[in-house]
Amino acid sequence: MSSMLTGRHLVAERLIQVDRDGVVSEHIQSYQAVFDVMADTPQHTYQLLTKRPRRLARMAQSLPWPANVWMGVSVERQDQAWRINELVKVPAAVRFVSAEPLLGPLTLDLTNIDWLIAGGESGANHRPVEKEWVEHLRDQCLASIRGLTWLMWLEGDSHGPVVV
Repeated sequence: MSSMLTGRHLVAERLIQVDRDGVVSEHIQSYQAVFDVMADTPQHTYQLLTKRPRRLARMAQSLPWPANVWMGVSVERQDQAWRINELVKVPAAVRFVSAEPLLGPLTLDLTNIDWLIAGGESGANHRPVEKEWVEHLRDQCLASIRGLTWLMWLEGDSHGPVVV
């Protein structure tokens, strides 16, 4: 049987970014239609990611939040940690933080956050990730009983695996 019938894990990174002018009401019907499709396909898990959590928090009460819709925010640097405070206002079944690419040390309030994803930057001119930054994230996840997924060290990095 096709995995589209039995279930898949689908990632939509730009869904909440569609409205770049800060006017949520114009697009709420479009978002409503997308969320209705997600609600009508519970065999799939939808992982949504945004860098605009204030907009998301404003429209969250107007949207259905079925259990198969996970919501996350990008936090690559400490000055973006405020995004987590907006995310926890959203009634998603699973809330996550994506620290990818990890561009500096992070101290995060992971209260009401289910999962942390982190990874290094890729490409020829990638910025390096310090092992201590990753270990600090790991320790925060362990202290708060949160899951951590480390996506990659770059080729040639000698840090070894992150143990969680």
